[in-house]
Amino acid sequence: MRKIVFAVLGVIVIAIVAVFCVREFTVPNINYVGDSFDYAPWSSNENSITIQRLYSAAVDFDAYNKALEEIIDTTEYTEEERLAAAIASGVPEFFPSFNLSAYRTENEVRVSGFIDIGTAKGQKNNHFKMGNISLETIVGGDCRIDRVEVLPYSTSEEEERAITRIHSQNQAAIDISKARMFEIVLVNNNEDGEIVENSDFCSVTLQFVYNVDSDSFFSKTVLTDQLVLVNAAISIDEFGKTTTEWTAEPFSNMEDYNNAAD
Repeated sequence: MRKIVFAVLGVIVIAIVAVFCVREFTVPNINYVGDSFDYAPWSSNENSITIQRLYSAAVDFDAYNKALEEIIDTTEYTEEERLAAAIASGVPEFFPSFNLSAYRTENEVRVSGFIDIGTAKGQKNNHFKMGNISLETIVGGDCRIDRVEVLPYSTSEEEERAITRIHSQNQAAIDISKARMFEIVLVNNNEDGEIVENSDFCSVTLQFVYNVDSDSFFSKTVLTDQLVLVNAAISIDEFGKTTTEWTAEPFSNMEDYNNAAD
């Protein structure tokens, strides 16, 4: 009887180890497929935007390009249709979103954001996570960076201090790998920092660089130097209302960006 019990336990252990090994060592290869943009899906603030980025395995780029051509040939199409074309071109594996918002508080304009890992339609598992996430911000126009505020995942002061924050009047660099949320606080370039109404207040460039890592015990980097590059043109009208025009640059990684700059 004892031998039978040990044999059953041995089979269970082997099964657990086998499942663990499959989980650890069968991470699929993935490729960047495309981005989609949605204005304020998570916020009542009309100055908000979400950039959703899709990575897939077994991507059929010919099918994707054909689907895009069919969409472009129509008079109107939605971001949902564009995303559906991307999802249909391969097996959805990783679906991060970059959520950004600009709003005014008294004599400050705050550009805030957070990163979320979602699940695309048809995605069964999430084998991936983001690593080494950095954010560089450059501002121009009539504004300057007053300070950078970061909300870490942990409430410990030690972890908050561990988040690297470097900034000057027109540039900031932040390691947001452990940040739940960040805010770039902008004030006017004038002596007292008061915002001037009826003005093109500020231009802001946000550059996210990150790696895609396998979400496993023995984590490994699958893709390096992925890039999301966003521009914001912030203006203040004569009544003090803030308006933000968001645009995203068509680069998926730093290599694409550097090649375009050459």
